[in-house]
Amino acid sequence: CLYFVLANASPGALCLLYLISRVWLQSAYVNQFSTYVHQTVPLYHDWLSNINFRYFCDSFVGTCIPLLVRNIFLCKSISEVGAEQLLLDTTTIKSVLLQLPVLTNHSSSDSVLPARYSKLVKKEMGKVEKLLKTILTPPETLIATYCALVNEGSEAHLSQLMDLKGMSKGDQQPLLEQYKKQRAAKESAKA
Repeated sequence: CLYFVLANASPGALCLLYLISRVWLQSAYVNQFSTYVHQTVPLYHDWLSNINFRYFCDSFVGTCIPLLVRNIFLCKSISEVGAEQLLLDTTTIKSVLLQLPVLTNHSSSDSVLPARYSKLVKKEMGKVEKLLKTILTPPETLIATYCALVNEGSEAHLSQLMDLKGMSKGDQQPLLEQYKKQRAAKESAKA
């Protein structure tokens, strides 16, 4: 299956992100993913009817993006530079996914990116980008950034993000308390 590349390449590649010291153009797993998509997807486009190919593209995005998020959370810790690299990789992955419906072996001028598909990719990859931007945030502004960027946040999710940032449990506790207070204030304002 196509997402085999992302499933097998990224956990190891992503988990080494705490070791890198500078941002590169894109990671090797992204190059491998892009190459594989550009070689394989045109074949699926040729073999499948238009409606089945659109379903394939939607299903691929529906599997690929959660897999990327899962692999991010499998990392023990991500440095600031590592998060910047992941953000760059995410942008490249998003552009590859946006090309998916128009990849074909035939030169065709009627290859138009479906608006619904584009909206789906941008929405789902936007969640990944927000997650990484939150990881990049300094601890002093983490709660405000988290509340602004992550719509469906929770205390457990915030704790996972702080673990990825490499924050100790002692440093996390005051921020979790601040988050609880801010969330309680928001809930009481709704009522």
